[in-house]
Formats: sequence, C-alpha cells, structure tokens
Amino acid sequence: AAALGMSLAELEAAFVKGHTVQELAEARGCDLSRIRAAVKEVHCARIERAVKEGDLTREQADRLLQELDSLNLLSDCSNNNSCPAARPLKQRGYIAHRV
Repeated sequence: AAALGMSLAELEAAFVKGHTVQELAEARGCDLSRIRAAVKEVHCARIERAVKEGDLTREQADRLLQELDSLNLLSDCSNNNSCPAARPLKQRGYIAHRV
C-alpha cells in the first residue's frame, strides 16, 4: 500500500471495487517494478521473522524465498489470496491476506 502512496484501507477498498495493482500503479504514476520489489521485501521480512520465532525452519524459509522469485506477487498474492508460497505464513499471521 505504501509503495502506491495509499493506506491499507484505501488499497483494500480498491481491491473490493475490482481494481488491480497494475491499474492502481498506472493511475498513480508508480513504477510497477518498484511495487513488486516492495511486496517482495515485505514477504521476505515476514519469512525471516517466522524463522527467528521458530515457526519455520531455515530450509522451509529458503524454499519459500526461492518460490517468491517464480511468483507474480502482484497478481498471485495481492489480489486473490491464492499465493501458494505464502499460504502457510498467512495461517500463522505472518503475511496479511492482502498486501
């Protein structure tokens, strides 16, 4: 949300209205690669926190981090909650259901 210059509430409201991250970025003149990097950074930090708190092993975290590179984080994880790499972390509360 911050990378788009929006609050989380504004971003969630835009998703409810059917807007995509790409549409929002274009409307606000934001660079999509910067948005992707920000989303990935949040996921990576939360994965590392899960390791520190003992909820993931280093091996599990490394696998999730590798999977992040193969995902389209903006469509797979942001809008539709179907992000396969993030599902275990969502269940533990490390990743919000909407980014």
